[in-house]
Amino acid sequence: QTTFNTSNFGFETPANISTLFIKDDFADALYNEATKKGMKIDKIKLETVEPKNLFAQMGQISEQRKTGDPKLRNIVFMYIEPSKSNTHDELKLFERFYCMTTQHLKLENAMELFSNRPTMENVLLKLNVKGGGHNYKVKPEIFGEKLWMDRQTMIMGYDVWHPTGQSRADKMADRLPDPSVVGFSFNGGVQSESFIGDYHFQEATKERRSRGFLPPLIIVVRDGISDGQHSHGMDELEVLRKGANEYAQPPDSTYKPKFIFTIATKRHHKRAYMDGGRGPMNMPAMSVVDDTITSPILFEFFMQSHTPIKGMAKATRYIVLKDDVGTNQDAMQSLMGALCFEHQVSNNAISIPEPVYQSDEWAKRGASNMRKYKELFGEQGQFKKDATYEKLTRILSYWNSPLER
Repeated sequence: QTTFNTSNFGFETPANISTLFIKDDFADALYNEATKKGMKIDKIKLETVEPKNLFAQMGQISEQRKTGDPKLRNIVFMYIEPSKSNTHDELKLFERFYCMTTQHLKLENAMELFSNRPTMENVLLKLNVKGGGHNYKVKPEIFGEKLWMDRQTMIMGYDVWHPTGQSRADKMADRLPDPSVVGFSFNGGVQSESFIGDYHFQEATKERRSRGFLPPLIIVVRDGISDGQHSHGMDELEVLRKGANEYAQPPDSTYKPKFIFTIATKRHHKRAYMDGGRGPMNMPAMSVVDDTITSPILFEFFMQSHTPIKGMAKATRYIVLKDDVGTNQDAMQSLMGALCFEHQVSNNAISIPEPVYQSDEWAKRGASNMRKYKELFGEQGQFKKDATYEKLTRILSYWNSPLER
């Protein structure tokens, strides 16, 4: 079953939100349903904010938090607006500025909270995670249990967003060009399988980023590497090995974690489908192809983990480029399949593993925050003269902020 219903169950780890800021019309309905799921919301603060006043209002709340009021310790600012008023990008930039968790909801969807149970459940799934909770646990097939996430195993994904080329006018003005944005995700949240992430700015086109961790086994799931770039993937792995060693404090030459480096991509040209008699049909969800069309010299398989809503699905291609632990096809297929169920804000399996999906979203979020920051706080829509990628990362990324976990 790749579509499952959580509406009649409580959350695995219910969030404890000290104050929820929300429009008056929807407060009671949301509070009552959240309570049924086990969530605890200490206080509801009714707010109606015009888009033009959003920055000032969030700033005012931020100042109030500095007084140490415990009711403002873990807050969620839920902003509801009509589709024609799209302030999503501003909201997410201000979220980082004021270290205040936000949730954006279209008014048209909010109106369905009273009558449409799936809509209510979807909003609650997101609210619980944003409040620091964990919605449900995933149990992999027995083959993948030894590789599954616990305090001894870290699974990470990363992806890169590249900007378009710099204009001639910007080059002449000696402006800092838009950076590449590296998004990354790993199981570092409230539970061993809670994925969190962030983004980092770096010089454009350089797809190398080191990030070190202390667990004995690190499983990397990487998108964006084509067949001709496998050597680049191995270069990245060596950087990760070095980064892991440097991360140990003090640097510890004995800390040499084992790695499994896997590519997960839908950028390929192979299709797998069933013969339905009247034409091709989608394979059942969780179908795997690991022979015939796979390479005889690669650790490779194709998996369709999700149930497509419409049209013909495209299976994700997996290639294990490096395996330090001697795993096998059954274990990796079970692991990657289970990771496709870890999208905690949905009641459906997704088509790619969660750390890959999430790292791509983080890269896009970083790019969006960078563009909006440049528009609102730059000079004539460009970076200020003293801007550097290090400063951008310090200002806009979540690490070393109250929201880093």
